[in-house]
Amino acid sequence: MNGAKEGETYEAFKMLELFVDDTANPQAYTYTVASDWANFFADSNSAVWGTVLEKDATRTYFRTVSGISSETEWNASSALSAFAEAAAKYAADNNLNSVDSKACGAGEDSVVLNTRESGYYLVTSTLGTRAMIDTTPGNVTIHEKNEEDTIEKIVKEDSTGIYGGSNDAQVGDTVEFKSEVNIVPRSIKVKVHDTMDSGLTLNPDSIKIYTDENLSTLCTAATVRAGTGTSAPDAGDTFTIDIQDTFAATAIAPQKLYIVYTAELNARAVVKDNNAVTIVDQHNKTTVQFGDGTKSTEDTTTTTTHKFSVFKHTKGSDANLKDAIFQVKKNGTVVNMIKLDENNYRIVDDTETGTATTHVAANNEVAAVAANSMVSNFVTVASGDIVIWGVDSDNDYSITELQA
Repeated sequence: MNGAKEGETYEAFKMLELFVDDTANPQAYTYTVASDWANFFADSNSAVWGTVLEKDATRTYFRTVSGISSETEWNASSALSAFAEAAAKYAADNNLNSVDSKACGAGEDSVVLNTRESGYYLVTSTLGTRAMIDTTPGNVTIHEKNEEDTIEKIVKEDSTGIYGGSNDAQVGDTVEFKSEVNIVPRSIKVKVHDTMDSGLTLNPDSIKIYTDENLSTLCTAATVRAGTGTSAPDAGDTFTIDIQDTFAATAIAPQKLYIVYTAELNARAVVKDNNAVTIVDQHNKTTVQFGDGTKSTEDTTTTTTHKFSVFKHTKGSDANLKDAIFQVKKNGTVVNMIKLDENNYRIVDDTETGTATTHVAANNEVAAVAANSMVSNFVTVASGDIVIWGVDSDNDYSITELQA
């Protein structure tokens, strides 16, 4: 088996025994049914096997139908493919024992199955391989034909409505994500793993899975795990999606799923450490797993946020004017902030609720406000700029002076 996938298991099932007309001088090769496969090859089931194999006049021996060749006829919609699918289902439903089973080891790309005893074999794999082989005469090499499942992740830029690999947002904003999964025929044990950095808070109820690009038909073969207990995601995932094996079992072409969901950009996108404040880009990573552990390449989006600085001074002077109080507004609405320290303020996220404190005091005084308090305005100081962290780059921000 060439092109085998690391970690996947390959099995060979002997379906037919070889019969040679004359062992000393063989002129014809035909087959008889292996004992485990008697029901599969019953005359009553000829609609399944009759397009690939036929019996001789005695109704005893099998031979390949003229024109059927594993080299020329194999494709997803061919008679040989349908026959292989039915045979694989029969082997699984009846718990048949394979004549040999091998897992592809680390760093390997081939598997050797012991089918040296002449006969007609079915080869399957946890990746979805279905191959029919004839070991008469000589050796036969099978090539792994299954492509791999893939996934693409994109995020919406709110200023344009366009999805891409990155976006920016204000702390507290809702960010929209979309993933497109390509699932090849016969894929089994398919899972979508999604992991967000801590600065993104998933909205679990927002997760929807569709079978069409217009997002009009919900997928009934998918289960989302984003909770606790039996609904908990796999270790390391923010959420996990399980796709039923039936989804791609009878497909003759790749199947697509479209996953949409949202998350909030939270306070962890701006970090204060050792008196320094930094913006931390937030990543949303996704991969699709299938078979016995094969995974696609990982796709990632990046969400960032921004800052702006305020410096008040008199005309012609570079000296700070302290104790001027300003409000930050976005589209005309006051934006509350967390006072990180005297020079730094961060926009609140959705979990930071309550009544904001004001720096405005009676008689044009400035009220003392402790660090880490929620405030509705900021006050200039004698040294350094005032920096407002966690803003979007494309929104309509303004500052209004409340007290000079």
